[in-house]
Amino acid sequence: MKKYWFVGLFSIVFGVMGDVLAGDMGATLKDNTPNSGFTIKEGTTNSTVARFRGDGNVGIGTANPSAKLDIAGNVAINGTPVIDSTGKWVGDSTGLVGPQGPQGPQAKYGGVAVVAKSGGDYTDPVAAMAGIAVWGGTPSPSNPCLLKIMPGVYDIGTNSLVMQPYVDIEGAGETVTKITGTTSSVGYPISNGVVQGASNAEIKSLTVENTGTGSYNAAIYNGNGAAPKITHVTAISVGGNTYNCGIFNNNSAPYIAYTTVKVSDGASNYGIDSHNSSSPDLFDVKIDVSGGNVAVGVAENSSTYAIANSRIYASGSPDNRGIYSVKSAGALIRNSMIHASGGTNNHGVYTSEATLTMASVWLYAAGGTGLNYGVNTHGSGIIRIDSSVTRGNSRTISNNLGVTTNFGSSKLEGGNWFNAGVIHCVGCYDENYDPIANQ
Repeated sequence: MKKYWFVGLFSIVFGVMGDVLAGDMGATLKDNTPNSGFTIKEGTTNSTVARFRGDGNVGIGTANPSAKLDIAGNVAINGTPVIDSTGKWVGDSTGLVGPQGPQGPQAKYGGVAVVAKSGGDYTDPVAAMAGIAVWGGTPSPSNPCLLKIMPGVYDIGTNSLVMQPYVDIEGAGETVTKITGTTSSVGYPISNGVVQGASNAEIKSLTVENTGTGSYNAAIYNGNGAAPKITHVTAISVGGNTYNCGIFNNNSAPYIAYTTVKVSDGASNYGIDSHNSSSPDLFDVKIDVSGGNVAVGVAENSSTYAIANSRIYASGSPDNRGIYSVKSAGALIRNSMIHASGGTNNHGVYTSEATLTMASVWLYAAGGTGLNYGVNTHGSGIIRIDSSVTRGNSRTISNNLGVTTNFGSSKLEGGNWFNAGVIHCVGCYDENYDPIANQ
């Protein structure tokens, strides 16, 4: 019995009996509806082996085929399953993977614009910011926006990318996204940069570079009360023939963290320069300034600042200053290293009419052919240095008339002292760890 239903099944499907039955075998159904058809059943259990419906659907192992061929069970080739009963391919995967297809359409998000060399919404970050009304509406605390800049070098020429409140700018990484330009100012203090900061906005994960040959250049300019966040940014300024600055602050209060500043090739080179009641907050910032006639890591005039966990290098010019404070109202430096070296004259910290507090700071001034002063104070002010190391190969400290400098629990090494003001030294010792008498 089983032999004949097996033969009958394939005879009906293919219309050929071969040597099993003499001649051809056929079946004519009364109509082409699902209710008509031909069923082959197993003789013992009466279960359906195959079903041929009038509408052309064929079922194997099912009495109600829902497709032209509906199989209830595995499909095998030469006894090896290739498709299981759930429809999954379980056979050899050779030849199943083809070449990569074209990229599909990108998802669009509200309040987001993408700047890319190709495939983005814009190719120019300045144009993208200018078009914010189109893609972002009116940015606000309830409608924040994002300008995403994909990998590439974006040369904006003499233009500036002006940040807007409630619009963050995010690159794809400091090493892969760069905004470069040549903007400059006609005088000092400068008034623009390749990027101009804004309050309630952050710029991150990219490099900003000024390569202009004008007189006064800055990579990033913050002015008019701006208080942007600048994080994971590399700011580079090279080529200005009079003044180069990485980040210039004028009456502003930026938060700068996890950022690298590199400045060189100008007559005067400044890493971060703050004026007119500015109050930058620096955390984990590395500043490297070199060459020219003056190299200054951090400078301020009539401002204040807070620096933590940072490394500041000034080198290779006739006048290298790690910190240059003029009329500071109360600057604070902690857990940082300040290094002035090479060239002619080096000053770890140089102050004039400034109040400055340092804790857990390593000050170093050496390698110049002229003066190497760890701390050099002028005018008036109070300097407090605790739990720190101060080294000046010429003079550990030069404390001029009108200044009070207080050392506590600190190491003072290198050269001798000059004191025309007041020095208090409590719990201090020299490079040989010999105690220094309290003063």
